Amino acid sequence: LFDRLGVIIRNDHFVYTSKVDGMEMHGPTYINKDGLYPHATETSQLCRELAKRSLYDVGIENIDCVVGPEKGGIILSQWVGYFLTEITKKSVISLFAEKIKDTAGNTRFVFNRGYDNLVTDKNVLIVEDVIHTGMTVQEVAGLVRQHGGYVVGAGSLCNRGGKAAQHLGVPRMFSLLDMCMESWSAESCPLCVQGIPVNIRFGHGKKFFERVRQ
Repeated sequence: LFDRLGVIIRNDHFVYTSKVDGMEMHGPTYINKDGLYPHATETSQLCRELAKRSLYDVGIENIDCVVGPEKGGIILSQWVGYFLTEITKKSVISLFAEKIKDTAGNTRFVFNRGYDNLVTDKNVLIVEDVIHTGMTVQEVAGLVRQHGGYVVGAGSLCNRGGKAAQHLGVPRMFSLLDMCMESWSAESCPLCVQGIPVNIRFGHGKKFFERVRQ
């Protein structure tokens, strides 16, 4: 399905959004998760699979609430919550965490709109589209616990970073697609050495190109 919709883009030169140990990473493959969401039917199909997998991995009685990080996680949370309610015949609420910048310019996730109260004492499943470093899931899990919720697991459409539950600080973790994607730091990138132009449409390619050009 990802191939059919052009979500997986191969054989190019990308600068990834996520950093590893503070370093910008390059690679030949990109997961364009934004290419999925315009297709409501396919998105709902994948979210139904996430819901079914979560019941297998986490358990029917163990999910009261689904939380997703903005922005793609908002869509996933809504659909997965819908299908969990449909399958289990019990009400499962859907929430999302918003990313803000503090006065020091650092980004963090918060619950607004009264969601901090709704997550309290709930068994929470965290959903994410693509997991690379796993930092987003870790931060959202910490936010849920900060407000008295219990993280029972995390599910993603694609795990491209080879992360397991212990890396994310959650008791269980599952993905619909696991991919091993080669990547290198800018200093050791063979694509840069070969002079292959950076794709400026996806990831941080445009920022990298403008920085190098200066």
